[in-house]
Amino acid sequence: MWSVVTRKELKDALRDRRALAALLLFPLLGPVMIYFMFNMLIDIAEDAADVNLPVVGAEYASDLIDYLQQNGIDIEDMPLNSTPACEGEFYSQAQLMKLVRLSSNGVLIMYW
Repeated sequence: MWSVVTRKELKDALRDRRALAALLLFPLLGPVMIYFMFNMLIDIAEDAADVNLPVVGAEYASDLIDYLQQNGIDIEDMPLNSTPACEGEFYSQAQLMKLVRLSSNGVLIMYW
């Protein structure tokens, strides 16, 4: 009796193409999709790790500069007399959004 019911159910399941496709596609394609998503996340994380920070007056805060360099941030020295208004010739708007200006009296100005 059980064999008749089992055969009938298996025959019905094999006729339903959408259910059969879902049964086979998700277990086969799921790990492949997860692999590609993890690779994309790793690429994004590696790109985010490359940080270049323009700094004006780096000589006034050598400890801060050392700390930033130890943590993987590339420091780009800029001349002391440069301001964001006159730097547009040399730096793009995206670069100017990450600018640190240090003064001799200890004032830290960050342009974000």
